[in-house]
Amino acid sequence: MANLKLSQLPVASALAGDEIVPVVQGGQTRRSTAAALADARRGAWVAPTLNAPWTNFGDLFAAVGYRKDGNRVQLRGVVKSGAGGTVVFVLPAALRPSAQLIMTTLSDVAAPTRIDVRANGEVFVGLPPSAQVAWLTLDGISYCTDQ
Repeated sequence: MANLKLSQLPVASALAGDEIVPVVQGGQTRRSTAAALADARRGAWVAPTLNAPWTNFGDLFAAVGYRKDGNRVQLRGVVKSGAGGTVVFVLPAALRPSAQLIMTTLSDVAAPTRIDVRANGEVFVGLPPSAQVAWLTLDGISYCTDQ
């Protein structure tokens, strides 16, 4: 099999994650698992610093976080005790969109609730400033980056 082209290899079945696969790293062939390679691509969840008055909702829901999966940025978590017209947190430069994005989510105030992910990294709640928000979810918000 050493002299076969990739196109001549048999088709593999779906990976379970525990298979050992070869990886060339720093000029050396090493071994890893399919799951570890997927995790490295996906990136770990990062907990941002929330702007006051926003706080994480609590133990029932995931804490607010972001991660990069290839060229896609994903947000998650539920926040509480905030207000419309405010910034929940700011994304790092490498995860910012090239232009402002308008997304929708759910909150106790209105469904749908507007969330703007701005080119400067601000995750902004697009409700009137007078709106007191008991809870707001960021689960399911995702977008592609140019980086």
